[in-house]
Parts: sequence; structure tokens; C-alpha cells
Amino acid sequence: VAELYVAAQRSGDMVCIENTRVQVVQLANLQAVEDAKALYQRQMESKEVYLPLKLWQLHQHHERCMEQALDLFYSHAVLDRDHKHEKELMEHMETTYLKLVKQNKQRSQEKCRIRLTELYGLVDERYQDFMQPGGFMKYEAMMKKIEVDYHDTTGLGDEMATMYKEFLEQKKDSGKAIQMVDNTLTRVQQQ
Repeated sequence: VAELYVAAQRSGDMVCIENTRVQVVQLANLQAVEDAKALYQRQMESKEVYLPLKLWQLHQHHERCMEQALDLFYSHAVLDRDHKHEKELMEHMETTYLKLVKQNKQRSQEKCRIRLTELYGLVDERYQDFMQPGGFMKYEAMMKKIEVDYHDTTGLGDEMATMYKEFLEQKKDSGKAIQMVDNTLTRVQQQ
């Protein structure tokens, strides 16, 4: 406050201690917000390496980071009676959290797709083996193994079930084609 007051006097400006106090409070609160935002950002980004996470894990991390950021803000903020700066900080943290939730979902979908592609690669390699009598049973056994292996895979995130359902929908026509060929060849063989 004294520095601002002296600087204003030297420059010949009209000096008002109340205006100087308001400026100092404003600067202190802006700095408190920036420091708290930076802390929250650093803490949240430390989890990005581990995405995808279960949503509850991400939310717990957000809560801890938010608490630390608010503690830092409250310890440095001055006379934020209208909670203007606190609201700014809260909005920033909410926006950052929602972006990370979206990124987490995308990373989960991506990892699930990659894992399903890996697992289905064996089916693609043996596709011709299924085009014979009894081939559909072999296909179903492989699809069951894919399901078990997929659900045993850790670290796929919350989109695991949705992506598996989508995968089955995409492969439904292949299964029907194999079943139709199997039925046709079995009938021909029996005649």
C-alpha cells in the first residue's frame, strides 16, 4: 500500500488511500486466484498420465485438488467479500475438470477399440476356418474367449461395456454370415 501511495504522490496523481487499498486488495486476490489455478492445474495434469481412470477415481482426485487449491486461495486472498475471485477460481476448476472427464472418456474409448481390435485379430486370421460345417461353433467359442479376455483387461476405463456392446453390433453381420455358411454346408454334407 505504501509503495503505491508513494508512487502516486511522485507522479503527481491525486492520492487516495482508499483507492490504493482497493488496488492492493485486487492485486492480492488476482495473485491468489492465479496461484490456486496453477496448483489445481498441476495436480490435475499429474493424473493425465494414468488416463483412462474410473470416473469415481477422477472425481476423487478433482475433489482433493480443488480442496488444496481453495486452501491456497483462502490463505492468500484478502477481503473477497463478494466472492468474485472465489467464483472465478471455482469456474476455472469446473471447466478444467469437465475437459479432463471428456479426455478420460475419449482415452477409454480409444484403449477399448485397440484392445478389441487386437483380440478380434485372431478371428480375422482364422475366418476361412469358420467357413465349413461346424464353423459357427468354433466362431462362437472364439467370440466367448474374446469376451473373457476383454473383460479381464485392466485399465480400459468406464467406456468398457459401451465399447463392447458397440463391437458386438459391428460384428453381428460377420457372425450371421458364418452361421449361414455353416448351416448351408452342413445341409449339403448331410444330403
